[in-house]
Amino acid sequence: FVRTDRTEHENVQAFEMDDGALVLDELAAQAEDIEQQNYALDARFALPVGAGKTALELSYAKFEDDIVATEFEAGPEDPLEATAREINDSSDTESGITLSHTFELNNGALKLGVDYLDKNRDGNVSAFEIDGEDLEDDTPPNGIYEIDEQRLDPFVKYHARYGALAVEAGLRFETTDVDVRGDAGSASRSYEIL
Repeated sequence: FVRTDRTEHENVQAFEMDDGALVLDELAAQAEDIEQQNYALDARFALPVGAGKTALELSYAKFEDDIVATEFEAGPEDPLEATAREINDSSDTESGITLSHTFELNNGALKLGVDYLDKNRDGNVSAFEIDGEDLEDDTPPNGIYEIDEQRLDPFVKYHARYGALAVEAGLRFETTDVDVRGDAGSASRSYEIL
């Protein structure tokens, strides 16, 4: 488990040439308040079965990100004033299951299995233009979105040792389904890779 609270601040001075001399033209700054937390849990179970071993692996991870970024601008003699703010909240979760069986061979092993992975991202990006006391909504069309990805990947892996020579070979068939939903619409895509 990791939790991060961080503040970042950047100051910018813009100069221009005026009769061969550098003259301060504009001041700008950006401040970011960042809060993040993530954690991961993993478990693995294995049982001897016949001439090999069957294993089950479970995993879960979550990452949350909350960022508030404010931009400031001013003329060379003026105090900095807030001109824009962006609030970015996102949450990523990932769950995985691997089921496999390993056959012990004379010089190595043959492993057959399948991986399942479910990933989800929820995001909310809000943007505002600041004019004095007034806030004007400048949120992008897909400011609120959700992305779901599911993978199912069967695999086979062979490894063996012949004296000083180690041999490893395998095949993996990756199948992926992705769904994206937002304020402006939705889209889906599926693809397979061997």
